[in-house]
Amino acid sequence: MIRSAIVRIVCVCAQFHRAVIVAGAVLMAVAAIFDVTRFSINTDVERLIAQDLPWHERQIAFTQTFPQKGISAVVTAPTPENAEQATDALAQSLKKNPNLFPRVAQPDSGDFFDRNQLLLASTSVVRRTVAGLIQAEPVLSELSRDTTLRGVMNVLSFAAGEVRRGRLKLDQLKWPLTLAAETLNDVLSGKPATFSWKELLQGHHSSADERRHFLEIEPRLDFTKLQPGSVADRGIHQVAAQLDLKQRFGAIVKLTGQVPMDDQQFSVIRDSALRDTITAALGACPVSSGKAG
Repeated sequence: MIRSAIVRIVCVCAQFHRAVIVAGAVLMAVAAIFDVTRFSINTDVERLIAQDLPWHERQIAFTQTFPQKGISAVVTAPTPENAEQATDALAQSLKKNPNLFPRVAQPDSGDFFDRNQLLLASTSVVRRTVAGLIQAEPVLSELSRDTTLRGVMNVLSFAAGEVRRGRLKLDQLKWPLTLAAETLNDVLSGKPATFSWKELLQGHHSSADERRHFLEIEPRLDFTKLQPGSVADRGIHQVAAQLDLKQRFGAIVKLTGQVPMDDQQFSVIRDSALRDTITAALGACPVSSGKAG
């Protein structure tokens, strides 16, 4: 009985295939409209678990005290000074939009470190820095009168005169002249040129860690979207582009953290849904064509 009913249904569909295709398309459109107007999404995974469970209540309290859903912006630049200036500029601009970025923190740079950085350094680093400042005092005094490239050339001439007078040793100018030569070579080659006073005082090139700073950003998430942090992610990149950090400081901004990683996972779902829909539509076309023939 069931078999005969199925056969009759198939025969009717084959006989009125055009009407069946139109009816199916109409039903699919109605279902799509119903889904769009009636269904919503909440991509907050914590809402998938009952809120009154003891262990989940403790987890929620911990998350509220120590927010985990944040964005870490990694700012890298050719020199420590450029990295710090780019990070400061980005932080100040993001703080102007508290509706999208309620909290912006600089865990390894900013005013606090500008005032107290030597207090956090090791004794050997402090001694080396102070010794470098004392040694460079005549040069810094001369440069303070003219901070342009012309001033740098005047400083080099001044240093050469100090060597002739016996007040400076030629070996003491080896590192400053090396840095100056590298900068001038970049200028003459048409490359972006930078000069680091920190490297001058340290007596060596800075490490990758010194040329990198972080911003801890707490964004306002929209859990009605498949990617809750997409607006915040785009906002950070837009601010970085508006500030022209690449051109001004040679800085590159990259995003990591819980929010970008979650958005990346949800983007996989979005891409697979689109792919599966297209596959299903393409698979239905041959069937419809066969029925029509």
